[in-house]
Amino acid sequence: MMKILYNKSKKYNDLNKVYQEVSGPGGLKLTEFIADKMDIKPENILLDKLYL
Repeated sequence: MMKILYNKSKKYNDLNKVYQEVSGPGGLKLTEFIADKMDIKPENILLDKLYL
C-alpha cells in the first residue's frame, strides 16, 4: 500500500476530541473519505488492533 503523508493530522493530537467530533452521521462520511484516499475496497474488512 502506498504511504500517504497528511501533515495536517499532526495538529490533532487529542484523539478523544477527534472521535467526539466525528461521531454520528459525519463519521460515516469521514470514514468513506479516508477509505477512498487509502484505496480500500468496499469488500475489505478492517479491524481495530484493540480487538485482535
